[in-house]
Amino acid sequence: MTVFDPEQAKRQFIELHDRRDREIDQRPDLQRLMDRGHYNFTVDADYSIRELQNEAERNGYYLDVELDFQAMKKTYICRQMTPEEWEQYVEWEKEE
Repeated sequence: MTVFDPEQAKRQFIELHDRRDREIDQRPDLQRLMDRGHYNFTVDADYSIRELQNEAERNGYYLDVELDFQAMKKTYICRQMTPEEWEQYVEWEKEE
C-alpha cells in the first residue's frame, strides 16, 4: 500500500477536473444541457474523481473544488479533516 500524499492527490484532482472539462467540451449534448441549467450528468472522469476523493477520505483528507462564478475561478482544496470530521466519517463508514 502506498502512503497518501496530499499534494500529489491535489495535483491529480486538478488533472482529473481538467479531463472532465475536456470531456464535456467534446459533447455538444452536454453543453446544451448546461445551457439550459441542467448539470445532473456524469462523464468518465467523474468516477475517477470520486474514487480519488474516497481515497483521500479514508486517509483523513477532504478533496473538493470551490467555484466562484463571479470571478469565473475554481479553487482546489485538499485539507486534513478535523478530529470531529474524522470521527463523523468513521461513524458514517460503519453505517454503510
